[in-house]
Formats: sequence, structure tokens, C-alpha cells
Amino acid sequence: MSRNRRKFAATVVRSFFSIRCMTARLSPKALKWVTRRKLVMEVKEDEYIIFRSRSKLGLVPPAPEQWHLDRLDQKSLPLDGSFTVNFTGSNVDVYVLDSGINYEHKVFNGRAHYAGCDPVDEERGEKKAGRDCDGHGTHIAGLIGGSGTGVARGVTLFSVRILDCGLRATQSTLIGGLECVVEHRKSRNGTRAIINLAIAGTQTSMGINKALQEALD
Repeated sequence: MSRNRRKFAATVVRSFFSIRCMTARLSPKALKWVTRRKLVMEVKEDEYIIFRSRSKLGLVPPAPEQWHLDRLDQKSLPLDGSFTVNFTGSNVDVYVLDSGINYEHKVFNGRAHYAGCDPVDEERGEKKAGRDCDGHGTHIAGLIGGSGTGVARGVTLFSVRILDCGLRATQSTLIGGLECVVEHRKSRNGTRAIINLAIAGTQTSMGINKALQEALD
């Protein structure tokens, strides 16, 4: 390989077809060339965008002790210490973009499933298939649809693991998770769906915003 070719080195790591973007390793010369292309909306480092301390969260205790449920079904104070289940969400899919879900947990009654892709697995060569290795995602899924703990106790839960075991995500794993939802929806025959993205971070990008919009559309 000539010296000029080594300076202009580019390797595509992953392409996102639904979102129309990609991750790549670029030499400084290649990076400069790409950023000058008019058809390229944005070039951004694939850095960690979500930082959380490792949590050891379990599922919340059974009703009526759960404040979150009591507050949701009652506008006025003081709270009455109860939660009335009016709707179960039995015909709704919920995509939990988080650290994964413990599918076998008894509160899910077989309603928690793998969405068919795990962006962290794809990035790191792991084989967790959406299974939780921290507890945060299972906690969130329990608040959404756990029997005795959830708001909608009949929803179908799909795990899309975008957070690693240290509760960190890169921009590409987040975009990959959103693309996973877009692709999985094609097999669900129009079932109504919700995306739950219970994360926090200070970094954003046009790519992430576009991926969010594509998933919502």
C-alpha cells in the first residue's frame, strides 16, 4: 500500500440502512475529505454519551405501597394508597431500550421477549441477546408492565439492549437500538407500540435526532 493510501484510510464498521448513517474508522485525511461532502449532514465521534453509576435496582414492592402507581391514577392529594387498573395494554408492544430484560422474571409472565437484535452484542461480539446484566432494564420493564408492579400489566415487552453492563452507551448503540425497533415493527402487523428510553446524557447529534424521528414515524 502506498504512503498516500495509508494516509487516506477508511473502514466502515457498521451501516444503518433504516436511518441512513454509518460508523467508520477514518484517518485524519479521510475525515477531512468526508466532512467536506455536501451530502454528509454530520460527522461526529462515536463516543460514550450515557454515563450512569452501576445500579443494583430490584423490582419495586407490590401495591399499594408503590407511590408511582398511586400517583398516576389520582390527580388530587393526599394519595389514597391504591391503584385502580382500568387498562392493561394487552394489544400494545413496548420496546425497552436499556440494559436488557430478565425474561424469566416471574412478574412478566412470559410477556418479555428479545426484539431480535442487541446493538451491544453486535459492537462487542457478546451473546447476551438482550438479557440484562445490570438490573436497570428489568427494573424499568417492571415499572412499565410487571404484574403487580407495572402501569400496563398486559403489554408485550421487547428488550433492545443499548446499555452495557456498566450502563454506558455509544451513539452507535443508541442509533442501532432505534433501527432495531424500526425493523422489528415490520413483523408486528400494525400493533400499537411505545418506545421507552430511560436514559440521560449531555451529548446529542443530528444522527440521533434523525434516528428518533425515523423510529417515531
